[in-house]
Amino acid sequence: LKTNIQLLENNDAKSSLEGNVKYQALDGPSRQELARMGAAVDIDRVAGVLVVGNPSSGVDTNGLKLKNVGSVDLFKRMPSGSWNFLCSLSPPIGETEANMEFGQSVSINKPSGRDDTTVLIGAPGA
Repeated sequence: LKTNIQLLENNDAKSSLEGNVKYQALDGPSRQELARMGAAVDIDRVAGVLVVGNPSSGVDTNGLKLKNVGSVDLFKRMPSGSWNFLCSLSPPIGETEANMEFGQSVSINKPSGRDDTTVLIGAPGA
């Protein structure tokens, strides 16, 4: 997920650009051109985890290139405020097919008082 960010004051008296503005270009190992990284994102502030869908990434299985299979990257927030790559999720190998768009929608939730975190991933073409 790479972009240039420009913040502008819109004079609505509801925002301020005072202080430091930070941004970070996220780059996971599943980064591919035209993968649509960031088509779906969700964050759980309690878990400190960011989920990023890449629904148009392809995969090479046994020499056969499949398009729009998709993947999901997870990033962990560090105490410094930066995001570190945690892991990449892909559909099960035996169930991988072209145009499944795994990661078209994503959701993450860490219930209060529990140690587990749930990540839901949509694949409308599966």
